[in-house]
This record gives sequence, C-alpha cells and structure tokens, in this order.
Amino acid sequence: MMSLSKLKRMSLDFVHQQGWLHKLPSLNGHSLRILCYHGFSMIDEHEWEPFTFMSEDVFRGRLQLLKDGGFNVLPLSEALERLANQTLPPLATVITMDDGWYSSMSIGHKVLKEYGFPYTLYVSSYYCEHQEPVFNMALQYLLWKRTVQHIDLGKLSIPRTGLIHLQDRFNREALQSDLLRLAGSWSPEECTAFLHELSDALRIPREDWFDNRMFSYMNRDELETLAKEGVDLQLHTHRHCFPDDKEKIKREVEDNRAFLEPIVGKSLTHLCYPSGVYREDKLSILRELGIESGTTCTSDWNQHTTDPLLLNRFVDAHHYSDGLLSAYLYDLLGTARNARQILNRLRPQTSS
Repeated sequence: MMSLSKLKRMSLDFVHQQGWLHKLPSLNGHSLRILCYHGFSMIDEHEWEPFTFMSEDVFRGRLQLLKDGGFNVLPLSEALERLANQTLPPLATVITMDDGWYSSMSIGHKVLKEYGFPYTLYVSSYYCEHQEPVFNMALQYLLWKRTVQHIDLGKLSIPRTGLIHLQDRFNREALQSDLLRLAGSWSPEECTAFLHELSDALRIPREDWFDNRMFSYMNRDELETLAKEGVDLQLHTHRHCFPDDKEKIKREVEDNRAFLEPIVGKSLTHLCYPSGVYREDKLSILRELGIESGTTCTSDWNQHTTDPLLLNRFVDAHHYSDGLLSAYLYDLLGTARNARQILNRLRPQTSS
C-alpha cells in the first residue's frame, strides 16, 4: 500500500507539472518566502547527505523555477524592510546559504551570478579561520565512501584496537561516535592528520575529498571576493552553535563579527541560527547585541507580524522534488492546513 506521504508528494508533483500553481493569484499575496541552501556536490556528496549538499543541476533547476514563475528575488535587508512596511511585491523571495562551504562559491555563487539573483551567505567563521576540513562531516563521508570491508584500529594512531567490520551499520555508527569523542581533544590540524590516515586505510584517494576542498570552508580572501561582488555576508556564529549561557552566546556572535566585519567593512546585524537551534528566552540577548533578524528552519511564510528574530525558511534539499518546493513557494500546504482548520471549526459538534 502506498504511504500517505508518498501520495502527497506525487500529488504535489502532478499539480506542479500541470502548471496550475502560478494561476492561483489568491495564494501569492504579499508575504515573504525565504529559501535556504548549504553546500553543493562536487562528486557524490548529495547521495550521502542530500540535506547539506545539492547537485549543480538540481540547484540550477530551482533557480529556473523561480525565474519562470516570476518570483521577485530580493536582498535580505530590503525584503525585511519592505515586509515590515507591508510594501513587498507579489512572490517576494529571499535566497540564503548557510555555513560558508567552498562549494558555495565554486558552484552556488557561479550559478546565482548567471541568474542575477542576490543572496545572503550566513558564515560560520571557525573553519574559515582555521582552513581545515570540517571533521565530523569528512569523517562520516569517508566511512560512507569506504572501499574496504573492515578496518584494523590497531594500525591507526588512536588508543583503540580491534578489527571493525564496516558492512555492519551499527559498527560504523559506533566507530564514528567513538572517533568524534576522541577528536574532541584534538587540534584542527590533528583532526586533519587523522582524516588523512583514515582515508588511506579506507583506500579513498585524498584528491577525491581533500585536495578539492570538498569539506572545507572559504578562506578570508575568497569571502572578501564575494563581498566585493555584492554578496551579503552575515552571521552564523563562530563555532556553529547556539549555547544556553548568555556569555557564551555573546562570545559566539562577537567572535563571528570579529572575523567577518573587517572583510565586509560594515556592522553585521543578521543572524542564522546554527541547525535552526535557538531559545526564545535568549532572544533578548541578541537584541542587546544589535541583532535585527534571525532565520530559523521552520518551513512557513513570513508576514509583517512575524518576529524578525524568528523568521521562517524553507530548507531545500537535493532529493526534494520541484513540486514540493512549489508547494512552499505558493503556500499550497499552508492553504490546505488553514482550510482544514476552518472546516474543523465549522463542523457540527456531536455529543458522545
């Protein structure tokens, strides 16, 4: 039997393919849509982690969808000002990218430039500063990409022994968790040295993930180049985390600013919550720090009544269909949800 979620996706794809959505002006309104992307696939990262990495062809298709649909893609600051003033054009949309992956420049920026769409890049600056691969992501990818069936831990420079059979998912996940714990006390350079060691043990050529900077962030010079080309660089915390402690939150924002503001030559006031994690009881701290907006990972539109520190965003992914993205862009899911709520209120109540 077909699952309900699969049936919904097929229905959305059918509606999209028929071109019906753009004929629904009542759904277009003057609300703000915000799209979120991360990195882009150089080889096969999208097969391993489709939520983080998208192929160039799929991304190009998304931008073509926006162009064909007549969406008004606006810079973030302008869009937020016009949202507050209720002067947004129909189909107002903002494009954002998170983290600062090298592929966001080599692939994402290149394609966006072709379409002439403005965008905001939220940069988490720790790995931009240290210029080492993002350890947890590279580690997971190498274990996924493995070309051997087992690994002898005794041959690695870690305090572990034993033969691990990598075909077993439980073994791989247990090994991954153990290595992440060990790496918690390593320097960035030590993490990279171990990744090279592991890559060799798994028989994965370094040019397939390290030399091409698959898991590296942009460096200072590359970010400066993007800023000069008009890209809006904004805050994403320094270490990609949103702590519970007030002083630690301040440190994350201040360290992030200290790295980015000399590059852009202006004060930065827009923040993206790492992995969409935030605490509503900590928003006052952000206001004290002069943060004017914060983007979440909640898939909804933004109205003039939306708290600027709790902006909604649709986090796109490689394996999502154009129909699913269109459903967000035209608020098909939200309209259906609201219709159900209205019908429920109108439905006669029966006594039990």
